[in-house]
Amino acid sequence: MAYKVLIVDDEYLIRQGLSEGIPWSEIGFEVSGTAANGREALAHIRETVPNVIITDVKMPVIDGIELSRIVKQEYPDIKTIILSGYGEFEYAQKAIEYNVCSYILKPLNEEDLIKLFKNIYNELEIQSKIKSKMKESGSASGNFFNGRRDEIIDYVFMKLISRDFEEEGQYEKDLMSVGFNTRNKYFYIAAFNCSNISKNNGKKISSEELFQLSSKYCKQLGYQVLYLNRVFYVVAHCENKILRRDQEYFAMGIKNHIENTLNSEYNGNYVISIGIGRVCKELLNLRDSANEAGIALNYKYYSGEGNIIFYDEIRLNQNVSINKSQIEAVTKELIAGILNDNDGLLVPLLKKLFLHISSLNLLDINKLCIKCTQIYLSIVEEIKKEYIFITALTEEEFFNRIAKYETFKDMTEEFKWVVLDLKKQIKYYNQTSDRHQFILKIKKHINENYHNNLTLDKLSRDFFINPSYLSKIFKDETGENLSDYILGVRMKNAERLLKTSNAKIQEVSKQVGYEDYRYFCTVFKKVMGVTPLQYRIKST
Repeated sequence: MAYKVLIVDDEYLIRQGLSEGIPWSEIGFEVSGTAANGREALAHIRETVPNVIITDVKMPVIDGIELSRIVKQEYPDIKTIILSGYGEFEYAQKAIEYNVCSYILKPLNEEDLIKLFKNIYNELEIQSKIKSKMKESGSASGNFFNGRRDEIIDYVFMKLISRDFEEEGQYEKDLMSVGFNTRNKYFYIAAFNCSNISKNNGKKISSEELFQLSSKYCKQLGYQVLYLNRVFYVVAHCENKILRRDQEYFAMGIKNHIENTLNSEYNGNYVISIGIGRVCKELLNLRDSANEAGIALNYKYYSGEGNIIFYDEIRLNQNVSINKSQIEAVTKELIAGILNDNDGLLVPLLKKLFLHISSLNLLDINKLCIKCTQIYLSIVEEIKKEYIFITALTEEEFFNRIAKYETFKDMTEEFKWVVLDLKKQIKYYNQTSDRHQFILKIKKHINENYHNNLTLDKLSRDFFINPSYLSKIFKDETGENLSDYILGVRMKNAERLLKTSNAKIQEVSKQVGYEDYRYFCTVFKKVMGVTPLQYRIKST
C-alpha cells in the first residue's frame, strides 16, 4: 500500500523538487498533489485526505501554522511535517501544540527526508494493522466495542496520548465498556527507542518487529505498547501506588529483555534508551506523562545511548536558572583565546563553554544547534574585526555541520574543530604576516602548479585566506589581477612548449591547465594575436 503525501509550498521549484526528486514509490508513498498555499491545501485535503502533509511555514493566504491547526482539528490522523528556513524555526515551533510530526530545515537534505519517511511508513503500517484488526473484529458493524479487547484498549490509549481530543470522560467510558477499569489506578508512561551502536554490524530490526517483541513482554504485565512519531510508549498501570523502584524494576526488565533478544538473534550491539514520565492518577494526565517521557528520552542526546532517564531528574535541572551572561562571558574568553598565541588555552575554554551550553538543558536539538550557531557567529564577527581575511562558515553551513550529530558530545566535537580551524588560519597568517613575502609564496605556488586547477577560491583555501582579501592584496602588491597573473604564467609556458617540444597542441593545452583545447586556442590567440599552430610555425 502506498500512503499519500501532499506537498505545500509557495515556491514552485521546491514543490517540484520534492515531488519529483524523492523516490517516493521506493519508500511506500505517492504524491497525491501539491499546493501553493494553505487554502489550496485544505481543498485538496478535504477531497483526498492524505496521510502526510509537508508544509512550508510562511505562505500567502493561509500559512503553515494555521494550516496545521485546522488539520489537527479536522483530521487528527494526518501527520504534518513543517518545512522552515533557519531563521523561521522558532516561529515554526508555534505549531507544536498542533501535534506536528517533525520539523525540516531548508535547505533540504534528501537522505534525512527519506529516513524520516521510512520511519513514518513503519508507524503508519503498525497503526493501519491495528485498525484493520478492529474492523475485522466487528467494529465496522456500528458498535466500535465489539472488537478485540486488547486492540481497542491500545487504540483508545493511542488517541489519548496523541492528543486526539474527545469529550471529557469519553476515554474512561470507552475503556470501561470493554472491562478496563480506570478508577483507583495509577498510570505512567515509559518511552523507549532502540539503537545499534555498532552501526555497521548485525541485521537491521524493523519497527514492527521491535513492536511485536516489546508488546509480547508487556502484555504479560497487562501493559500496552504504542508506537507514535518513531517512539515506543509503554502505558504502565497498577491499582497500588507506583514507587520509583517499581518503575526502575520494569525499565530494567524490558531493557534487558529486548537487548538480550536482539543481540543474540540479530548479531548486533543494540541498546535501549528509556525515558520515564511522572506517575498520575487522572487518566487525562497520562498525555502529560507521555510528553514527559518523550522529553526524558530526548535527554539521551546529553547522557548517551542506553540509559534510563527519569523526567523528575531533568525537571530539577531545568529549574536551575542559567545566567546567559555566563555564556557571553565565556564566549569573550574564548575569542581572546583564539586571538592569543597560547594554544593551550583554547580547548579548556571550549570545554567550559560546552558545559554552560549543556546546562541550558535545551532538549529540542534544533533549538540547541541554533543557539550554538549564534555563539559561533558572534565569535566570527569579533575575530573578523582584526582578521578580515578569515574564511568562516556561513550560519547555514555551520548549522548543518553540527545538526547532523545524534549526541551532544559529537556535536561539540565538531564545534571544537571548526573553532580550531579559525585559530589555525590566524596562526598561519601571523607566521606569514609580511604581505610581500606572502605574495611571493602565492606566485611561487602558481609557477609550480600552473598546470593544475588554479582559481581564486582554490588558492584561498590552500592558503587559509578570504578570497576577496587575497584578490585585494595581490592587486595592491603586484599591480595586476590574480587571474591575469595566472593567465600570464600559463601563456609563457605555452610559448615555451610550442617552441621547444613536439607535443601536439591538445597536449600543450592540458600541460598548461586547459582541459578544453578549443578554449585554450581562443585564449592564446586573444593574448598572443595568433593561434598556437601559427605561433609554432612562426617560431620554427
